[in-house]
Amino acid sequence: QTVLRESYSSGAFAFSEAQSISANKYDIHDRLTYSEVKNYSNASRTAFTDLQIVNYSSYDSFGNVLSQTIDTYSSATVISGNLIDSKVIVNTYANALAARRGNASTSTVSRYTSTATRDNTTLIDRSVTDTTSFDTLGNALVQTQDKYVLDSTSAVVKVTHRDITNSSYDTRGDAGVQKISTYLVDGATSTLVNYQEFTNRSFDVGHNVVNQMVLTYTDSAKATFLDCQEIRSSSFTSSGVAQSQVVVTYSDAQK
Repeated sequence: QTVLRESYSSGAFAFSEAQSISANKYDIHDRLTYSEVKNYSNASRTAFTDLQIVNYSSYDSFGNVLSQTIDTYSSATVISGNLIDSKVIVNTYANALAARRGNASTSTVSRYTSTATRDNTTLIDRSVTDTTSFDTLGNALVQTQDKYVLDSTSAVVKVTHRDITNSSYDTRGDAGVQKISTYLVDGATSTLVNYQEFTNRSFDVGHNVVNQMVLTYTDSAKATFLDCQEIRSSSFTSSGVAQSQVVVTYSDAQK
């Protein structure tokens, strides 16, 4: 099958992404187990960007993917030397209401330089998102995000930590307000980088934020205001990456 995605911006629809999906395989419950996805940067599918080989290993009772691998290549066919990265994504669903909405309690994404050997010898980085609190509808309220890499001794170490709170959800499950504290981690020492408050004003049909305001402070007490940004995003890919952004920075929180 072929998929053409467009996004609505400035009163008109504009091209976002084109895909060719083939070689789909399904289990006895009609759940996808294997797929090959070619991505293109134009509607006629002549400007190839990458190939993704996706394997789905297991699902929960709600149809959420528990384990999958995504191998991305810069070539239109599988050539090992053209591997961009190999992702292993593992999700756990400990809250039934959240699982019904597709919201994981824990999501771990590990990127590797090899498809044959996925261990610490080939690890690029690992991101772990934990959700410790959900509302009565299964929306995530309190989360942490940790990023890990290999140090000079090839040991896996944490380098970044984020504390996230989400609130003001609409009926589609999109958070209107997010508050994030970001820390750099060196061993047992965590250093606060900044505290940010996101006001997400509007979303597209894919739940991507298209209009937001970001206020940045030195800490959660808002002791020192750093800047205010207005961000307009458009032309999102299927992975949620905006291909076009306009960012305006102000020195005043009131703009």
